[in-house]
Amino acid sequence: MFVICLTGEINRNVVRAFARVYARAISGLPIVMDFNPHRQHFHLVWQLSAMIRQPTEVFVPKIQYPHGFTVYVSKGLLWTFDSDLSVLYVSNEAFHKTANVYLGILPKH
Repeated sequence: MFVICLTGEINRNVVRAFARVYARAISGLPIVMDFNPHRQHFHLVWQLSAMIRQPTEVFVPKIQYPHGFTVYVSKGLLWTFDSDLSVLYVSNEAFHKTANVYLGILPKH
C-alpha cells in the first residue's frame, strides 16, 4: 500500500483511509465519536458545556465527500464550514446550560 504509485500518481484509496473525519476540538465532554469510512457517516455526541464559548471544530477532508455533504445538528446549534481549511464549526451560543447535543455528517447524493 503506497500513497504514491510507481507512476507518480497518488493512490486515493490509501489517502482516503488515513483522511478521516474527526472532532479536533469539542466544546464539552465527548460521549460518542464515530466515523464509518465505507458509508462515510460521521456522528458526534457530546455533553455541551455552556461555559465554553468556543465552537466545536470538526475536520472534514474533501476526499471523503467529493460530491458534498449534509450536516444534521441538535436544535439550537448552528454550523458553518470553512472550505479552505476543511473545518466545520458548530456554535453553541444559544445554550446557557449543560446539554447533550448531536452532530451528524452524511454524504450528499
